[in-house]
Amino acid sequence: PLWLFYAESSTCTREADNFGTVFSPGGDIKVIKSADGREWSPPETVYAQKADGGMPKVIANKPVMSSDGTLNLPYWREDPGPLAACKIRKLLERSGTLRSEDGGRNWEPSADIWHHKIKPGTLLLEGSIVAKRYGNLLQLFRSTSGRVFTSESETAGRFWMRPRPTDLPNPNSKIHVVMLSNGVLALAYNHHEKLEDELGGIR
Repeated sequence: PLWLFYAESSTCTREADNFGTVFSPGGDIKVIKSADGREWSPPETVYAQKADGGMPKVIANKPVMSSDGTLNLPYWREDPGPLAACKIRKLLERSGTLRSEDGGRNWEPSADIWHHKIKPGTLLLEGSIVAKRYGNLLQLFRSTSGRVFTSESETAGRFWMRPRPTDLPNPNSKIHVVMLSNGVLALAYNHHEKLEDELGGIR
């Protein structure tokens, strides 16, 4: 079967220059399923935005299965900003995984990976996970601090070690890691600490 995970924004709108009313990233994490890719099931909510203060939840990469069969879907909570129309309880941004030990029927969040404990102003986004040998999970993050960050779990994603920066540069752009059949890790990333785009932002 095919599973498609996505974040659905429904309440956190804001006004953006030249674009009018737009949705802030994230919302409810949902999944739809299909046996053939032609017909899809009704959406199921994996993790609701209203949980833990209403901060929007965001995903960007696929779930990974650990050696004990636990599914881990990387996600993070992102503050929509002061101009957003939605009302949330002000919380610090953090990352983690959504875990399922029963084949995707039920999901629960892992222990949090707190961004503010690393370095003020650092955000860890769009986690990408691989299952290593001997059951450990490795998660790599895009960051706002000019480096790819990494964290590891020895508990099938229930708890994660304190993230640390790698030697790999990252201009706050997407990354994705996979493990090849020979056990070598392959990472797609942008080899720059800071790269100005056409709009003057960091990418």
